[in-house]
Amino acid sequence: MSDINLTQLKTDILADATLAPLAGAAGVNGDYPNSKDGTISAALNVKNVPANKSRLITARTLLAELNPVTAATILDKLESASVANTVIKWAMKFLTAEPGLDIGHLNTLAMLGQLVTANVITAAEAAALKGLSAVTISVAEQKYGRDVHNLDIAKCFGRVGLGS
Repeated sequence: MSDINLTQLKTDILADATLAPLAGAAGVNGDYPNSKDGTISAALNVKNVPANKSRLITARTLLAELNPVTAATILDKLESASVANTVIKWAMKFLTAEPGLDIGHLNTLAMLGQLVTANVITAAEAAALKGLSAVTISVAEQKYGRDVHNLDIAKCFGRVGLGS
């Protein structure tokens, strides 16, 4: 389990209009385990934040997971544009070989926007491609890189020792 910045966790909880009253109800000097710790950690672990994750895809992925006509259209457009654009040329090389192109990488996502702006693909086609890396994560995963546990809540409010 990676370390969470407990000071930041406490600050975030106290700044949240829904969680702050629970932290107060838990009692900063209360005993662990406190039932409110579980309520706070559960609230932070609800998966409700849209995000993109790293995912390697190939043309095979597109044809299997998108409408095949849409996938073929996207691939044809990218192949045509690759003649004049070296970035697209290299992206196509990754799409046509294992392990593939990382569709969830920030640079790839930005490139999709640029392809729409340049009228290479449509916004709907870019959205379909971005959807291949779409996930829903929790606030805890977004801010701290992992789920928050009851013990993390207790530690940030000093109800248990940091070595526990």
